[in-house]
Amino acid sequence: MRCHRSRGGRTAALYGRQALRAERTTAACEATERPRIRVAAVSKWLMRKLGEICDVVSGSTPSTTVPEYWDGDVPWVTPKDLGKLPGSLLRTTERRITRSGLASCSAQLVPRGTVILSSRAPIGHLAVAEVECCSNQGCKNLVPRNYVNSWYLYFALKHSVPTLQELGSGATFIEISKTVVESFEIPLPPLPEQRRIAAELTAQMEEVQRMRRAAERQLAAARTLPGAYLREVFGSEEAKEWGRLRFGELVENYDGRRIPVKLEDRRGRQGQYPYYGASGIIDYIDEFLFEGEYLLVAEDGANLVLRSTPVAFRASGKFWVNNHAHVVQPKERGLFDYLLYFLEATDLKPYVSGAAQPKMTQSDMNSIPVSLPPLPTQRRVVAQLNDRMAQVEQTRRGLERQREAIAALPGALLHEVFGEWAI
Repeated sequence: MRCHRSRGGRTAALYGRQALRAERTTAACEATERPRIRVAAVSKWLMRKLGEICDVVSGSTPSTTVPEYWDGDVPWVTPKDLGKLPGSLLRTTERRITRSGLASCSAQLVPRGTVILSSRAPIGHLAVAEVECCSNQGCKNLVPRNYVNSWYLYFALKHSVPTLQELGSGATFIEISKTVVESFEIPLPPLPEQRRIAAELTAQMEEVQRMRRAAERQLAAARTLPGAYLREVFGSEEAKEWGRLRFGELVENYDGRRIPVKLEDRRGRQGQYPYYGASGIIDYIDEFLFEGEYLLVAEDGANLVLRSTPVAFRASGKFWVNNHAHVVQPKERGLFDYLLYFLEATDLKPYVSGAAQPKMTQSDMNSIPVSLPPLPTQRRVVAQLNDRMAQVEQTRRGLERQREAIAALPGALLHEVFGEWAI
């Protein structure tokens, strides 16, 4: 099939080049040896308790029923704040308290450079404070002595998070107490060595973040490729010359055989047969309604408008379908893949009603005009798209592997410094 080069075609070509670069980046990432950090043997460093080298300060919460204690100028850190940080520096918090709120409870101001550790819900979020702040009782604030580098302390604790989590206890919350934190030991080299290690780790972690952002951009570009390829085919000048038939003329509809099963009822009927809804398999059940190969099309849900997942998908074998997906079979077997691709390329908003709960009725679905070229052209279109989608999937998997490899780098870098200590 020869298609004119539309805007969609240029877009697909652009993203195709990006995907190719992404594959090369993946290969380079996998082939490149991880950078090494020069350190002395951990076994030669003194082991020191955190309570000996830091002031460990617990947090507290002013009364939430006193408005005068809140919306002030004192940053008040919670585990939630630490978990939302894009990096390792804490500059601001979701909530602030007033000076009177600070005075009303046992929270204390800690200086810039304090290492803040979430001690519950969950244990292990970490940050270095760039501003004077206080925290709630879900955090322990480690104020380093003048012979302890804040960033070295941060990285040592980052490496030891799994061990700290194992030390947690409690019925309502799994947490680590101030006593446990003060008793925890880390290796402490001389201050110049701490500074050098911290500087090298900081530089390496920044490079890892740069790599992570690049990988995410490449993965995002790869995810747009299927849509770009579909627009290139179905938005081409040639496609405008194809004949048109209504969707309902091309399929047999089996919606009347669908039966919804409530969640509580499905819990007592767990089995081997897929239970389909508007977005695919949502459960497994002990019986089936359909046997064979069918095309399922979402009947309702926000995805009909947002298109974050496919709205049409293949179901084969023995399975059950609820009343949130239309069930059809193409009248001609060769139409199956073609209709799948066509529906994914088509803007369905004109056939959807309802704002709060978008819905595409059977009659609306049946009214969709389908561009239908001669059968040989259909086959070429499907073969072309199958090949391109396979390439996209291969690229996506490569990028996922790259992202996983990058995600493992921080732990590997910390292991380079601290070895088996605290694991």
